[in-house]
Amino acid sequence: MAKSDSSSINTFLSFLENPVLRHVIRFSCGHHFNDGKSYLEAALEDLAGIGGSNHSITRFIFSGIIKAAIYLGCIGLNIDRKILIESLKTPYFRRGLMNVLSGIGIYGVTKPYRTPAPFLVVWNYTNACNLQCKHCYQRAERPTPDELTTEEKLAIIDQLVENNVSMIAFSGGEPLMCEDFFKVARYAYERGLYVSIATNGTLLTKENVARLKEAGVGYLEISLDGASKETHESFRGINGCFEKTIRGIINSVEAGMFTCIATTATKHNIDEIPKIIDLAKKLRARRVIVFNFIPTGRGEEIIQLDLTPVERENLLKSLYKE
Repeated sequence: MAKSDSSSINTFLSFLENPVLRHVIRFSCGHHFNDGKSYLEAALEDLAGIGGSNHSITRFIFSGIIKAAIYLGCIGLNIDRKILIESLKTPYFRRGLMNVLSGIGIYGVTKPYRTPAPFLVVWNYTNACNLQCKHCYQRAERPTPDELTTEEKLAIIDQLVENNVSMIAFSGGEPLMCEDFFKVARYAYERGLYVSIATNGTLLTKENVARLKEAGVGYLEISLDGASKETHESFRGINGCFEKTIRGIINSVEAGMFTCIATTATKHNIDEIPKIIDLAKKLRARRVIVFNFIPTGRGEEIIQLDLTPVERENLLKSLYKE
């Protein structure tokens, strides 16, 4: 790091630790205008140019202070101001920055950094699933008796938004087993959350992919545990699921969705992971994620398939080269 860069960052960090600025940030988080927006939220909207005009003197003052702090941050962290302002027009980005600034106001600049709320919440939406995966950490199969009603699910979204969570990842079970998923996902999107889903891909018909896109889902993570029918289906427990998952990936890519292929590394498929990556490239997936095997749920029954430390290290080295 160049000396000038280090000096800029240190100046910025000293500025953030200023007791007056931290007090202003805390105050702006805890006080609200008549429309229900906190002073901080309103300031970020003003910075993004979407806050309207004819505001009160109070809003003008707080917006100016927050704006100065953010602009100094752009200098200290070498961030393009124009890109930041454009990003602030996106609700989930704006909420994420609110979370960062709130953390500074409440906790100061800490290592590790602390925020009042998580940026991302993973919601195991249902216990229902149409597959019988050997490594399922949830033993997903049928809905549990205490699963939430649609109204309760919508209320959960409200709670996440009110607490400045930026992103939600729906998982399961298989979220697409629930007919109300599309309604809840759309509501999350309308409330300004970035919405993603983890799915086994077998239900990603063209119709369902179109519904996901219409609902505002921005990221599709599709599980694939083998590059061959035999490897994938022997782990997923249902004959015919490989073709359905591949078709689901194709449908997602063709619809223009951000499509990610996710695999869980075990002794069962470790030698096939390079082929999975090649298949992902062929299918034009945007990303491949390799998850660590967690021996819980049904995974307890196949703990012997977990990688050894040496196997895991070699896998990581090969993935790094990719």
